[in-house]
Amino acid sequence: MIILDGNNLLHRILKLSTFYEMSYSNIPTGGIFGVITSIKNILESSGYMGKNIIVWDGKKSKRRLELYPDYKGNRKPKDEVAKKVAEEYFATFNLQKKVLMESFLPSLGVISVLFPEKEADDVIYQLTNMYYKDEEILIISEDSDMLQLISFFPNIKIYRPIKKSLVTKDSFPSEVGMDFRVFMLYKAILGDTGDNIGHIPRVGNKSVEEIIKKVDPANPDESLLALAKTSTNAKEAKLAEHWNIVIRNKELIDLSREEFLSSELNQLKTSIDNYTCALNLTNFENS
Repeated sequence: MIILDGNNLLHRILKLSTFYEMSYSNIPTGGIFGVITSIKNILESSGYMGKNIIVWDGKKSKRRLELYPDYKGNRKPKDEVAKKVAEEYFATFNLQKKVLMESFLPSLGVISVLFPEKEADDVIYQLTNMYYKDEEILIISEDSDMLQLISFFPNIKIYRPIKKSLVTKDSFPSEVGMDFRVFMLYKAILGDTGDNIGHIPRVGNKSVEEIIKKVDPANPDESLLALAKTSTNAKEAKLAEHWNIVIRNKELIDLSREEFLSSELNQLKTSIDNYTCALNLTNFENS
């Protein structure tokens, strides 16, 4: 089973001017072409058989916004010019996303999944949780948040297309630079500028990398807190002073904490199990 992060893929393609400016009869087509080409290349090179699922973003998580109202708050346009540019971009993005979901992807045998009130990352976690025991799962995404899934499901694989790296439980240290069991804590300390999640004051990337090396992977949270409380290093001591930020960030980042209704999970599983359209590589060529 291959699970693709749809918004991540389409955004990456439309950031390239060659694709963003591509059109046919004044209708934008570069995102459609880029997504189809990318999926075709992934399927042909991976050798994975079975269902191929692309998950799309709905709205921002209500849980995260309640916990941290500034979550993703940096994505609002700063002035009228930026607002107009953003509106044009998202009009193009949403049009091509709609065409992909409703027309092209079904004809190619690729399943689209979208929960209007959920973020794609959280749906991908739920999908992986449903099928990891019975399926060989490959997740395709450049979003670093996806890497935490290996801490929950050590048998899955994550492919990062830009880096061209395959991350597994065993390759995690060489590919990411740390034990997979401390990755979420690393992200919680560092924050996430893309999602407007703040970091510990005056503790930068290099400092976090050095601190995380001292953490016991078998007991990361307690190990780090004990270190922070007893350390004479000013930056390590700051973690104890701002431990509430670490805990908050971990709750924001942790994909397992998003709640789904049993009806939503049943709907998700039923849609995947009952999807019978086979992968059609001939249609990829014709597209």
